[in-house]
Amino acid sequence: MGSLPTRYDTDHGAPNTVFPGGSPHRRQQPRLAANLLSQAGVVQLLVRITAVPGQTDVLLQALRSVMRSVQADAACADAHVLADVDDRSVLWYWEDWSGLDTFERHLRSERFARLLAVIETSSTLPRLECRLVTEVRGLEYLASVRGVAMSDATGQRQD
Repeated sequence: MGSLPTRYDTDHGAPNTVFPGGSPHRRQQPRLAANLLSQAGVVQLLVRITAVPGQTDVLLQALRSVMRSVQADAACADAHVLADVDDRSVLWYWEDWSGLDTFERHLRSERFARLLAVIETSSTLPRLECRLVTEVRGLEYLASVRGVAMSDATGQRQD
């Protein structure tokens, strides 16, 4: 299995980020919030697709097109295209939805049919997961479990 996916964005400078040409449309603030989790959970769609040799940029553009149309839906909390840092022909597509009912509406949409058409171009068996997330824990949880101050949990120095 490849490494964890890395953002395929040009507006974030995180280490190990792969930056192709062009900047995808992104929201200023992700709409995924704790209140979404407490109400009905979040549904995540994760897809792993392998481009046909020499066609990674074409696959990337197709996924970006789907991603931009999905981001316009108010029920979509976030959407991303990611790249595997160990194999640039492997792309990951990720969506977060505000609830199961809105996600299932999305699955029946023409927009999702376009995503399925892109998925069918994978040169290997694609991986598709629908995750029902009812709880998310962040750095506070990590610090608590490790029994350290939050800055110690992240490896940052306290000054």
